[in-house]
Amino acid sequence: MTPLDFFLWGTLKDMVYKEEPTTPQIMRQRIIEACASIAPDVIRRASQSVIRRLQCCIDSNGHHFEHLL
Repeated sequence: MTPLDFFLWGTLKDMVYKEEPTTPQIMRQRIIEACASIAPDVIRRASQSVIRRLQCCIDSNGHHFEHLL
């Protein structure tokens, strides 16, 4: 899993479970609304973060690279 996965699932979970869903239909609707409400720029920045991390990993030949971020 990538940082984008962790970001997306954490954000969606917070939005969907703001109140406990009462039916599967309500759950589906909240998921759809939550996905639609995430701004494209937020997704773009998270995606760029993954690319930057992958490049750091390549540049460090797979060694520790967190200090380079």
